[in-house]
Amino acid sequence: MKRFLTILIMAFSMLFSVSCSSTKNTDEVTFGTQMLVIYTMDVTQHQLDSICTVDTLPNYDTWIKTRFTDYETNTVFVKRMCFKKTHEYDEVIYILVGDDEPYKITKRITD
Repeated sequence: MKRFLTILIMAFSMLFSVSCSSTKNTDEVTFGTQMLVIYTMDVTQHQLDSICTVDTLPNYDTWIKTRFTDYETNTVFVKRMCFKKTHEYDEVIYILVGDDEPYKITKRITD
């Protein structure tokens, strides 16, 4: 009888400790920010200069530059990126692909 009572008390204490703990995490964690593509288009050198002037960007030669290789075709292409903080958005990101005209430019904003 004493053994049965000990097992019963242990079972109730385990049940009580599990039932009082929270199994659901109520804190919602958000990673990163939302990104919205404003435009993606092919541009000439003249149009690229106009975009840099209107959006007050530095010369595209000073942007962050890296080379990527498409391993299926062994084609090497260049991507340049420029990050800009504004009062309207947290950040504006410009991505320029290509070394020769027509360039492909993408403008993204983050909230």
